[in-house]
Amino acid sequence: MRLRLKFRYALTLLGLTLTVVVTQSVAQYMELRSAADELRESTALSMDGALLRQYQQRAVGLSTALSTSVVDALYRLDVEEIDTLVSGLSSLPDVDGVAVLDGSGLLYLEGDIPGFTDDVSAVAAWSAGDSLPASTMVEFLEDKILTSTPVKLSGSTIGHVVLAVSMMPIREELAAVRADHDRRVSDATVVILATSVEIAAVAAMLCMVLAFFVGGRLSRPITSLTLLAQRIGRGDFRMPEGLGGPGEVGELASSFVGMADNLRRTTVSNAYLDGILSSMLDGLVVTDAEGLIRKVNAATCTLLELEEDQLIDRPLARFLDVERLSADDLEPREGLARRQNGESVPVLISRAELVDGQDRAQSRVWVFRDITRIRQAQDELIAAKKDAERANEAKSQFLANMSHELRTPLNAVLGFSELVIDGTYGDISPAVREAMERVERNGQHLLGLINDVLDLSKIEAGRLALSLGRYDMADVVRTVESSLGPLAAEKRITLECSIPPELPTGWGDGRRITQALMNLVGNAVKFTESGTVSVGVECDSISFTVSVTDTGPGIAETDQHTIFEDFYQVDGSITRRQGGTGLGLAIAKRMIEMHGGRLWVDSTLGQGAEFVFTVPVRTERQTVAA
Repeated sequence: MRLRLKFRYALTLLGLTLTVVVTQSVAQYMELRSAADELRESTALSMDGALLRQYQQRAVGLSTALSTSVVDALYRLDVEEIDTLVSGLSSLPDVDGVAVLDGSGLLYLEGDIPGFTDDVSAVAAWSAGDSLPASTMVEFLEDKILTSTPVKLSGSTIGHVVLAVSMMPIREELAAVRADHDRRVSDATVVILATSVEIAAVAAMLCMVLAFFVGGRLSRPITSLTLLAQRIGRGDFRMPEGLGGPGEVGELASSFVGMADNLRRTTVSNAYLDGILSSMLDGLVVTDAEGLIRKVNAATCTLLELEEDQLIDRPLARFLDVERLSADDLEPREGLARRQNGESVPVLISRAELVDGQDRAQSRVWVFRDITRIRQAQDELIAAKKDAERANEAKSQFLANMSHELRTPLNAVLGFSELVIDGTYGDISPAVREAMERVERNGQHLLGLINDVLDLSKIEAGRLALSLGRYDMADVVRTVESSLGPLAAEKRITLECSIPPELPTGWGDGRRITQALMNLVGNAVKFTESGTVSVGVECDSISFTVSVTDTGPGIAETDQHTIFEDFYQVDGSITRRQGGTGLGLAIAKRMIEMHGGRLWVDSTLGQGAEFVFTVPVRTERQTVAA
């Protein structure tokens, strides 16, 4: 009896223990299922909300971008341009329909918009108003998101853009997440029950203690995941540290963290990236390591006149001259883009490498721009430049020929005038002598003008060569002084020359330097009514510096940059009274520059002027004049 009682006691105690263990196990199982179901629902709700907000933002962003793009086209009622702008959106897989309305009704409709007709009142009806909405409006249908965005010009609404975005990608992604969640929870439940049975078989009391311990460890990560799912639903994607758990529950937590991170990257960046690519005016192509096209933007399809599916998975070399860029050449290069009809379009191509974590090239990004108009402008500029060069050459040749033809008979006139004045043909009366001397003076003046024109035409034609040799700068100054001294004395102007002793012997064309200095001093004497004209020379063993200073009327600052131009004369009464061709300074400047020197002026209006030029002591070779 005692054995039987002990047995019964033992059975009772064992039954109670097993009952407690089973009860505790069932309670833990129910708690786990409840927490898992709560997690499933909260995750679904939060992800549904997050994805819905992301798609809503995407729909609003696309609608807003399109409303901004079609302002000009809608204002002009240009349906073809609207179709071009909308084509980029219509190619997106989740965009079901696009409509553009003006104040009179439907202007453009592409795709399927539920319940939408060509009457403006249809939009007003589902927007709960008697007129088109003044701001972006969003409405959720069973499987679509509808947005209506006003198109504004100068603050006034001139129309609306209606966009229908499919919510099927959201539903498919949520269904996949729920199925994966159910599978993982089911696997975790089986493992937990099997573990509980094994522990109960070893020690019922230990099972009770371990049940609380294991239950706590299991419930904590699930609770953390539930809170995390609620945070994600509010748009907070920050991940806490130390999130995990034992066995499959830990895997579930890790999977959830990875899924949340992928969700953050895809939902936030995809809409932003799509907007950037769609708004680019340049063509953009992404190719893989084999050169096959993986991604294109709308501008690429427009330039090549092809649809996106006609480009994807095809070699880029079929459409672009990518072989013009070598493996190490990342600088932009000109090439050709080939359309389906065989037409070639000149483009500027640039490339960038996309590498993995080990700096290995995985894909490439190609950007190209249509340069047809740039090419046309370049060709026009080259043709215009050639025409100008031919015209300038013809002008120089004409001036040279005319100067030669004029100088020959003029020399004859001057020669016969001198003979008549010298009495070769007999004595002449004083009146005739005075007339002949006037003829000679005017002839000499005309000969000087013709020589200036001839020199200028030779310089422009590149046919004026320097005769390099030894010359004495002091002799150059004295020659100018002796030639222009009488003219200065006639005008009662003092001509002063300052020549330092022991100047080095120069190497260059002394005659051309004399001609340049003669022009400068001649201008100073001609335009100075009274006072002094000073000529000074300095030398630093490398170059001569010659200055011509006068007390004339001076030169305005606005004219100082233009007086060295061909045929330029400062406007004023003195210029008109003195005459001239305006070539003296231009020729002097070019003569000095041919020696490798420089000529400039420093003057204040009403205070005279100072012309200064420098030439190397030794001019080894002729320099092309500017």
